[in-house]
Amino acid sequence: MDVHRTRPTLLVRLKGKTNESAWAEFVDIYTPLLYRFAERRGIPAAEREDIIQDTFRGVASAIERFHYDPDASSFRNWLFTVARSKISNYFRARARRPQAIGGSTMAVKVQEHIDPREAHHWDQDYRRRLFEWAAQQIKPEFAEKTWQAFWMTAVEERDIPEACDALSLSRGAIYVAKSRVMARLREKITSVAGDWDEPMTMNGPVSP
Repeated sequence: MDVHRTRPTLLVRLKGKTNESAWAEFVDIYTPLLYRFAERRGIPAAEREDIIQDTFRGVASAIERFHYDPDASSFRNWLFTVARSKISNYFRARARRPQAIGGSTMAVKVQEHIDPREAHHWDQDYRRRLFEWAAQQIKPEFAEKTWQAFWMTAVEERDIPEACDALSLSRGAIYVAKSRVMARLREKITSVAGDWDEPMTMNGPVSP
């Protein structure tokens, strides 16, 4: 099934700024990602919400000009650019405050320098958040054993025989369950993000 033909992506539905349900979904998906990004950049906890809201306003003002082309552009990178710009603005504004401590200019320059590790962390956090959100959305669609078969083999990366023993399922049933859930996850993610170029596996703590 071609999800781009059966359902407009969330990015398309955001255009026009009048689709409240689309914006609510967008905020729900990306708030944890942006919070984590602000945290990584050293934004004080009390000011992260302002950064996030500023980023959402930036997205709202620029989304009409964003053209999704999977061969030439990435929403992930575009959102990274918007968020990073808002954080740079924050540090510039802080440097202009009368109470700013000496060295603020250097701090701004450091913040404006793109560290390759920062983009790497953003990519990791972005994929993790999209995976977590999609998993929460689709889990109720599957029987418990189907979900556990997927989770054990695709996420925890446990051996097929181990999953067969634990769930009392055949090897074929495990493969079918894994394939069904992965296909639905990919469909769900592409319906909001427009693209997904990663295998359906996760490293680190993720709730089943």
